[in-house]
Amino acid sequence: GEPWKHFFPGYNIYYIYRDHEGTKWMGSLYKGLIRIPAGTAMDRIEERAVAYDLDLGKRVPVLFGMKEDKRGNFWFATPAGIYKTAKNQFDSITPWDAGKIDWTGYGFADGLENDTCTIFPNYNIIENATGEFWFATLNGIGVVHPDKVKLKREPSPVVLETVMVNGEPVDLL
Repeated sequence: GEPWKHFFPGYNIYYIYRDHEGTKWMGSLYKGLIRIPAGTAMDRIEERAVAYDLDLGKRVPVLFGMKEDKRGNFWFATPAGIYKTAKNQFDSITPWDAGKIDWTGYGFADGLENDTCTIFPNYNIIENATGEFWFATLNGIGVVHPDKVKLKREPSPVVLETVMVNGEPVDLL
């Protein structure tokens, strides 16, 4: 056989990550996240792979890298900050439902000096000996300890602009 194989033509793949279970994950430009289940034979990769359109396209057209923490969360380096989501959400959704994934974004407002991560896939997220994740950004290194991140942000305030009753606008003033 041929010494080279080629998969996913037309996809700009920015990184390949293997989680602790052996599942391979790939981030691509404008095509989301690709998942290849652990143990997939080479001749079945394209039929077993699942591509998730992460519905971050308006804000995040590409994922530069990812890392899994000890609590089962994925952390993603992106050009629009750092995003976190529970890995197990991917077990219960279809690719078409990927827009329902619950994401938490972190950026300048959360203490990052610059919320644009860099595109060096092999080295844009590393974990040190104490469990901190180091993210390469356009203005240095952003460091976070996943176990110490608290739930953040209160819900946004709600502003009613129009009230409708039976399809007709109602004046509240």
